[in-house]
Amino acid sequence: MAIVRTRGPELAVPLAEAIVSGGISSIEVALTTPRALEAIAELVSRLADRALVGAGTVRNASDAESAIAAGARFLVSPDFNEKVARQGSVVSHSLYPGSADAERGRSDPGGGGGADQDLSRSPPGPGISS
Repeated sequence: MAIVRTRGPELAVPLAEAIVSGGISSIEVALTTPRALEAIAELVSRLADRALVGAGTVRNASDAESAIAAGARFLVSPDFNEKVARQGSVVSHSLYPGSADAERGRSDPGGGGGADQDLSRSPPGPGISS
């Protein structure tokens, strides 16, 4: 997966297209990118048959809803945020929290990451108990 974080969609879209042309088929657009939702919508439209486009830096339920409405197919958050995970439309999407357990996420109730952010962990999968 490649993370796209630029000054706006006018840079994000051609960058993501070049990344996909280079063989990477998953693009995460960081919501810290100005007009990120616009970039996500444009990329979904242009790359639908060649790449999976998602949103990163999803910090709250509103971010999740907006990203999904823009067409994001997956969400990446800096921590585990229970409000994001319980959001109705998130249930049908993949959510990858920066922390693999709820206890670490609960220590940051705002869902913004901070000192408890642990991006070195892999998302839960087969063989990992919760």
